[in-house]
Amino acid sequence: MRGNSLFGSLAFGLLAALGSIPWTMVCGPILGRLWALAIYSLAMVALYVVVIAPNWSRGVAIGGLAVGLAGVAGLLAPWPAEAIFGAALILAIARSGFLYRQAPARALALEGALAIGGLLFAYAVAGPTLLGAALAIWSFFLVQSLYFLVGGRRDRVSDEPAVDPFEKARQRALALMDSGRFLSSSRDSTKG
Repeated sequence: MRGNSLFGSLAFGLLAALGSIPWTMVCGPILGRLWALAIYSLAMVALYVVVIAPNWSRGVAIGGLAVGLAGVAGLLAPWPAEAIFGAALILAIARSGFLYRQAPARALALEGALAIGGLLFAYAVAGPTLLGAALAIWSFFLVQSLYFLVGGRRDRVSDEPAVDPFEKARQRALALMDSGRFLSSSRDSTKG
């Protein structure tokens, strides 16, 4: 099951939340609990971009871009909260800027609502324990899953040039004429 559906996105959120527990147990003492969670959030957003893409090739390409942006956000953020905000921003840009298409004003409003709503919901349910942090991560992805309930989005087409409709019609006509010649030549050979 791909992640570009409501249930696929919810499943990813659950796995990301559960994965945050061992990650924080191992990396928390080394990096600090908040920085470990911020780095984990950046990594999960980059992976989420790959999972929700309409196809694997586009997902890997845009996921690579998300990894690069996540690295920059992680290095430039002075506090873990800014890095987590950067993760939400990276997701919004990758999802509506590169993976899916809709009206610009609608995309801006939708991504803004999902980013702010997801961060606020995560902040509201976050707790000081490992389970509280996992619940915050799951709640963020729960809100992000709502993206797939909103209509009006289309997959972005690949960068390959589209075939001109007249050229396509010409090719079909030539194919039909060639098949007509084949039929007439085969009839002539059976008569003789």
